[in-house]
Amino acid sequence: MESNISSISHSVDELRQQSELNITGLSAKVTTLQTEQEETIPKNIRDQMTKEIEEWKIKDNNFVPTRASAYVSNILNKESSVTLTGSPGVGKSFLARHIALNFQSEGYRIIIVLTPTDIRDYYTPGKHTIFVVDDICGKFIANRTQLENWQQMLPKIEQILADKCCKIIAACRLQVYRDDKISLLLPFKICECNLNSKEMSLTQSEKTKIKEKYLGNRHVDDIAQESDFFPLLCSLQWLPEDEGIDVSNLFKSPFEFYNKLLTI
Repeated sequence: MESNISSISHSVDELRQQSELNITGLSAKVTTLQTEQEETIPKNIRDQMTKEIEEWKIKDNNFVPTRASAYVSNILNKESSVTLTGSPGVGKSFLARHIALNFQSEGYRIIIVLTPTDIRDYYTPGKHTIFVVDDICGKFIANRTQLENWQQMLPKIEQILADKCCKIIAACRLQVYRDDKISLLLPFKICECNLNSKEMSLTQSEKTKIKEKYLGNRHVDDIAQESDFFPLLCSLQWLPEDEGIDVSNLFKSPFEFYNKLLTI
């Protein structure tokens, strides 16, 4: 009799444990479904963004703090939007991504904006978000179609920025940003950081640190370091270890430099 009671008691315990596991599993599934319903970004798009942001993090290991990065961080803590301007290769996108990653570490989610409607579609009221926009309105000239698309979204963007939980950091080539039509995009005129300006351009000390980060102790002459796209050229890490190759030629004539290497 006691043996039967013990057996029944053991079976009850097993059933109870199994029920608890089932309930835990069911709760997890319900939580996942709730999260999916609350998420404004389709899963495939989220996955693509996550992958790209992970690539940002890897490249960010080579980031060198500058007076421009300190300025932008300070401004974006106070303002809702900042636009980084400058010539190609000066480091606008790299800086924008670095700032976004810093905000992510503080609890913000990063939204990579490909079209103006992404800001409207992926915005969640009350959720801390930083939108990253690269080459707003075009790479070389102000693209009329893109400009019109941004204009149509302005009321919604202004409403979103009024939420105070959202930030926008944009990058724009200087010649595009100087187009008169861009002046209509007021959210992107709140604050400009011109990375070519005297106040924000790389100091000699910053250039030296960037060079050492990517090229080590290899010599780069003063003329090479005057290039506006010095950061971009430094980041092109496909450089041979052969000390006999003059790295300075990369900065003086990058196309000729790589063409010569390819024919070796």
